Amino acid sequence: EEMEEEEEEDDDDNGDAEEEKIEGRPIDRVYASRFGTSCIVFKDWDCTLNQTNIEGNNNKYYIIQILKDGSQYYVWNRWGRVGEDGQTKRHGPFDFEAAKKNFEKKFNDKTKNKWANRKNFVTHTKKYTLIKMQAQVKKSPKKKPAPKKKSSSKVKRICRDSNCGNTVTS
Repeated sequence: EEMEEEEEEDDDDNGDAEEEKIEGRPIDRVYASRFGTSCIVFKDWDCTLNQTNIEGNNNKYYIIQILKDGSQYYVWNRWGRVGEDGQTKRHGPFDFEAAKKNFEKKFNDKTKNKWANRKNFVTHTKKYTLIKMQAQVKKSPKKKPAPKKKSSSKVKRICRDSNCGNTVTS
């Protein structure tokens, strides 16, 4: 099982991409523990890949994220055996176009699919599969409906009756 990563460098930085934070796309926990939480996952530039080969005893993951910190973008990769923190590489800082190019190349290298066409993802032998992750969305708490007065008064009436708890036959 091969677990290595090549170095990629790009120092292009013009930072003129549109900013949009999507709630529910958390930065990778290992990134947060090493670099802090000042950045956000940029739009939907976030994926988790998996490669399972039972015969080869392989169960590997690969995480790719574009992270925005101020006007700078980073591409975060983390990979390894499922259940382990694995290895990491932070590429950048970049401008958005360079980060996008880095992300798309890595996604294509690992899956043999184009990021722009991920909705029609095709699984290839000896390549990673895209895992559909459900974003965590903040939900407003639901209000509990007020109890029906009719049913609650019925319960009280039955319990006040001298036959409460006894079987009544007619």
